[in-house]
Amino acid sequence: MNHRQASTKKPIPQLTARFLLDALGPALAGREGGVEFATFDRVVTDSRKAGGGDLFVAIKGDSFDGHDFVEAAVERGATGVVVREAFKPKGKIHGVTVLRVRDTETAYRRIGGAWRRLFDIPVVVVAGSVGKTTTKELVAAILQGKFKNILKTQGSQNGFVGIPMTLLDLRPEHDVAVVEVGIDDVGAMAEHMKLVAPSGAVLTAICAEHLERLVDLKTVAREESIALTMLEGKGTFAILNLDDEHIRRLAPVLKAERVFCFSLDSSYDSRGTMAAADYALHGGVSDGLLSLKGMGLDGVSFAPPLPGKHNARNLLAAVAIARALGLDAAEIKQGLRAFKSAGGRSEVVKLSDGTVFLCDYYNANPASMAAAFVLLADLAREISRGRNVLTKPRLVACLGDMLELGAGEAELHRELALKLMASAVDCAFLCGPRMKHLAGELKKKNFRGKIEYYDSQEKLAGALAAFVRPGDAVLIKGSRGMKMEIVWKTIKEINPEKFK
Repeated sequence: MNHRQASTKKPIPQLTARFLLDALGPALAGREGGVEFATFDRVVTDSRKAGGGDLFVAIKGDSFDGHDFVEAAVERGATGVVVREAFKPKGKIHGVTVLRVRDTETAYRRIGGAWRRLFDIPVVVVAGSVGKTTTKELVAAILQGKFKNILKTQGSQNGFVGIPMTLLDLRPEHDVAVVEVGIDDVGAMAEHMKLVAPSGAVLTAICAEHLERLVDLKTVAREESIALTMLEGKGTFAILNLDDEHIRRLAPVLKAERVFCFSLDSSYDSRGTMAAADYALHGGVSDGLLSLKGMGLDGVSFAPPLPGKHNARNLLAAVAIARALGLDAAEIKQGLRAFKSAGGRSEVVKLSDGTVFLCDYYNANPASMAAAFVLLADLAREISRGRNVLTKPRLVACLGDMLELGAGEAELHRELALKLMASAVDCAFLCGPRMKHLAGELKKKNFRGKIEYYDSQEKLAGALAAFVRPGDAVLIKGSRGMKMEIVWKTIKEINPEKFK
């Protein structure tokens, strides 16, 4: 007698009514419009991207309210909306499913978390005070050496809305997901980790960030560390940066099934943390190559796709994740070829007249500023090789405010003076009210170079374009809110012939 074998294949996840009702749970305040029979293709929060069969979630942001665009989403084809309990439409939204909730952002996160749990694939979190986006992009590129379909966070969508947005992009064809996680408040990391439920995580570094809410470095370290300390259970792994004293201290308390470590500091002995060489990755940079030792990669070397020691360390972190997920040296090298740098992050642009711009304007804090000064000096040394000493390039730092540093922001800006002077920067072009503190400190310390302050990015760009001469090395950096990309854009408009 023949018996048909039961299929072991898992059903394809669908955004059904039952799934949504279960996901929302106590967050659901009411429903209308034939909920029981609804199935949706996607969940969207941008009415401009809504299409047929979509579920639109009306989220309220700092400068917008999605409830103002519910009708627009329906007009574009959305067949369901998630709105706050008291919402009253201005126009007609008949014929669509309406889910009323107490808070739409909470509802969105609940849906995203529930959707993630339908997928049994490796999910890796990239967290830390600096280098998250670059490391995430490196990881996603390298993993292409082994995996066909990789989901990654788009841009820097790493907060309370961006994380569920990434999770809701998961589809059955994905082999692995790389999720960037950022925090700016106490308790945020714990919430994000519960939502993502990762199988592995790396902390890039811990330094002063978002001090308006995180208050001090001790709090930053405690909150960021949760990305590693919450990992527990079968199949989990943590990646430990031994070069960071705050992260190094976590080794004894980690509960992940496997703990890997990496270090770019040859003076640090990993044996005090990890006993087996298979779990410790060391790297050294020489002649433009990153040479590796440990984790089965002895004698292997890579050409880092981005300049700077801090980016070499980001690459080490990405390689450690790749090894944790089973990639060999050949697969890592193959995947690394697919890497494309996100604009405005350690982006080096060489002009036709020999001038070099270091565009690193996506974000800024004291640690990343210091790293950028060092990288600027390194670039200047490269430019001057083989040239007469009379044509030594000038180091020009074009800086915007570091934001969200809390009550100590003035002192943190003043402290940049010593770091800037130690890097042999010749000229400082500054923009933003907080950078006045740096300007004052440079004068106080008898900085011998040029100090210029401007109240707008456009004015600064005009002065900078007139000042820079062929062969100079120029850094453009500031917090995202300072929009220092305006400086770069304006310079290109002033001197278009140099960019041909």
